[in-house]
Formats: sequence, C-alpha cells, structure tokens
Amino acid sequence: MGIDVIGKKGFTLIEVIVAAGICGFVLLAIHSIYGIYHKSYAVQGQVSSMQQNLRGAISCMERDIRLAGYDPLTSGNFGIRDVRLDSNGHGAITFTQDDNFNGAVNNTDANGIVDNLETIQYSLYDYPTASPDGISDLGRRYGANRQLVAENIEALGLAYAFDSVGDQDNSFDRDTNGHVIWAIDSDFDNDLDVNLDSDNDGDIDSDDNPGGKPLSHVDNGDRNDVKPSDIRAVRIWVLARGDRGEDGFINNATYVVSNQRITPNDGLRRRLLTATVRCRNMNLRRNN
Repeated sequence: MGIDVIGKKGFTLIEVIVAAGICGFVLLAIHSIYGIYHKSYAVQGQVSSMQQNLRGAISCMERDIRLAGYDPLTSGNFGIRDVRLDSNGHGAITFTQDDNFNGAVNNTDANGIVDNLETIQYSLYDYPTASPDGISDLGRRYGANRQLVAENIEALGLAYAFDSVGDQDNSFDRDTNGHVIWAIDSDFDNDLDVNLDSDNDGDIDSDDNPGGKPLSHVDNGDRNDVKPSDIRAVRIWVLARGDRGEDGFINNATYVVSNQRITPNDGLRRRLLTATVRCRNMNLRRNN
C-alpha cells in the first residue's frame, strides 16, 4: 500500500527566509534592549559608588572639623592651624583637637597638650603612594599616619567664614550686602585674604571670579588678612569622578569647587557634594 501525501507539504524557501528575518529582528531588538539596560545598570553602579564615596568623605570631615579647636582646659593650644592650598590649587586644612585618640595610658584626655595624633589634616593625595595610579584620593593624616577616606576624588575645595571684628561673639563677618564672607588664602601666607563671592550676591558660582575679591576691598569691610584663629565655619566642596569612561557620553559641565572651575570634556561622570560645618569649639573661653 502506498503512502498518501496529498495535502502535506513543507515550507517554501520564501517562507523560511521571512521567518528567519522575523526571528533575527526579534533577537536584534532583545539584544538592543539588553544593551540599554546593561549600560543603565553600569551607569547607576558608578553613580551609586560616587555618592557613597562623597557621603562618607563629607561625614568624616564634618565630624572632625566640628571638633577643631576642642580645648576643654582653654589652654589656647588647639585650633585651626593651616588653611593654605596645596601645590595643585586644591583645598587643604590642618587643625588640632584635645581628644587624645592615641590611646597612650600616660596621656589623659583634655590635658591641654597637643599630643600624638591630635593634629589632623585633610588633603588630596594619590593612593597608594607606593604605586600611584594618577587619580587623586582624599586622605586624613593624623600624627605620622595617613588613612584613605575616599577614592577617585578629583577636587577638594574649602572656604572659611570668620569673626575678625574683635567682639568675640562668633558671629560671621559679612559684606556690604549682608552676605557671609567665604574666604581663602590666595597667596600661601596662611592668612585669609580674598572673598570667593566676588559679586556679593550670596552665592559662590560660575558668575564669580575664581580669584575672588580682596578682603581689603570696601565691599568686604576693608579688612586686613584674617588669621586662622578667627575662623568660625568651614564650607566644603568634594568632587568625585567615575573610574571608567562611558561610550557616547561627554561630560562638558562646569563644576564650581571653591576657587576652582573644572570643565572636564571627557566621558567620565562626576558628582559634586557640598556641606557647611560650624566650628563650635573655636574661640572657647573660660567662664570667669
């Protein structure tokens, strides 16, 4: 008996080609969607890492700077010691606090003497120092030791509010428009000499001259250079960058970091975080 194949037939070549084309189109769409989500996931990972770096860095600096000048015995030996910029124009700050974190048995807390580890400095450096990678990081130095606080920190900016009028009421000096003066040391003599808010509008932004306006200008009260001991608050800028570039992305934003204006024009994402810390322990005096 023969086999009846009437009414049974396979796909034609055209049908196979059309089906293959549809499958290819679907696979291409799936691949494209996957690529988009994968890229988005990678970007979010970088952004999350930068934000964690920034939050950790700012938190650490706020905690320490708030204690700058802590001097329970009012010995006069503790305070903000150095506000000079580093060799690359980044902010740096050195201060002392009588907290005795060195743990030595023969040193008691609040002894009025600047002991080991009671001098703290925040600045940028290239970690690890033995094999630097060319990317700056934020470090915290205490005594002879330095610890890494945050990696991939492109810029650190600092500015200072002060009380220099001699009334010791710890109120901030202001310009003729009533705005707080945020000053830096522009000539490396460890005295504050320029107001970064050069247009006296209350903001430090791209409209201001990065070089600032001299404190001796009438808008700033014709002040002479201000000593670090008159500082009552610190304004912090920390700019973090991603660790790898992103295809198709160009970062041409301008970041205002204290006296710096940074326009990278590259494929790296960045995040800028700012904070203001009141130095509540500066100018402590005896009650009698």
